[in-house]
Amino acid sequence: MVESATLYRRSGTNPEAHNSMSRLMLCTVLALTSSACSAFWPSTDIVTNSTEDVGAYDVSATTTTDALTATVCVDLPREDEVIASRIARQLYGKGFRTMQFEMVPSHATGEVEATQITWSGDAGLRVAGRERVNASSLCGVTPR
Repeated sequence: MVESATLYRRSGTNPEAHNSMSRLMLCTVLALTSSACSAFWPSTDIVTNSTEDVGAYDVSATTTTDALTATVCVDLPREDEVIASRIARQLYGKGFRTMQFEMVPSHATGEVEATQITWSGDAGLRVAGRERVNASSLCGVTPR
């Protein structure tokens, strides 16, 4: 005795096409839901995600519609350019035309040499110069 595996089938329907449409709809709903929820997710903290190989640093910035000016207090001043590059890369999508970073040693007190680094869409990242600044007032270190 031979039994049939198909118990009911409407004429003109393809069950495989129906399953693939269901999967497509499910994927579309999941994608839209996850992107809608991401608007409520907090911004990524720049510092905690990228300090393992360059040492700790703290960013305090002021912005205008197309420019960012930041003081970056760094534990390892030799990593100034790498740190500025990471910050610029992470903020690239925010629409700034220019970013200026003043890289200051974080544990220094009194007058220290700070590295001025600029980023622009045309020129990329470059060291603009060095100047003497009061590290205590910029990085919040209290003199002993």
